[in-house]
Amino acid sequence: TGARPEHTRLWDTEPGLVGPIDGSVDYVEALGRETLLGVTGPAGAKFVIEAEGHVRAEAGETLRFGLRPGWIYLFDPADERALGRI
Repeated sequence: TGARPEHTRLWDTEPGLVGPIDGSVDYVEALGRETLLGVTGPAGAKFVIEAEGHVRAEAGETLRFGLRPGWIYLFDPADERALGRI
């Protein structure tokens, strides 16, 4: 499974997200108008969450987020072949 940062959101910041998904913050990159958060989710899946403005989070914290429907990409774990998106 894969999702681009612009298709991930902190939980409760946008209606209709797929989730919630809980993960552990790996890093925080404040870029001014937005903040990127590297997160390790269930089964070790890695995500980059894009959040508007400045987000206060620290490495090791638990973070809840969701994915925008229609922008979740599925891949075959055996050969990494793209299977489609949901």
